Amino acid sequence: QFAAAYAGVYLDAASVALLSSRMPPKNGSIPAQPHLTLAHKPNASTARALRPWVGTTVELILGGEAHDAQGHAVRVVGVAPPHAELLSLCENAHPHVTLSSAIGTPHVYSNAL
Repeated sequence: QFAAAYAGVYLDAASVALLSSRMPPKNGSIPAQPHLTLAHKPNASTARALRPWVGTTVELILGGEAHDAQGHAVRVVGVAPPHAELLSLCENAHPHVTLSSAIGTPHVYSNAL
């Protein structure tokens, strides 16, 4: 039995620095560990499907930015080969990486952008 509370793709330090240089945060609170959420509290089937990906390094393909006074995110439009199918396991309707949010606004707000 494999259980997970969360599954995601975390950006490494070099990726965070590159992303910040190209898309500077527009709000005051920056996530401590920028990431793409694949599943929050995944069910057993999703957890099993994600298990082979644990520890895998992937390259995210990013699209446009979305932002307002409360949040700022960049859309994830794909995962580079040979790992392209990973994005199909993402349970988020709008895959993204949160770049920043307003002070007091939870980073999960980016789901609304």
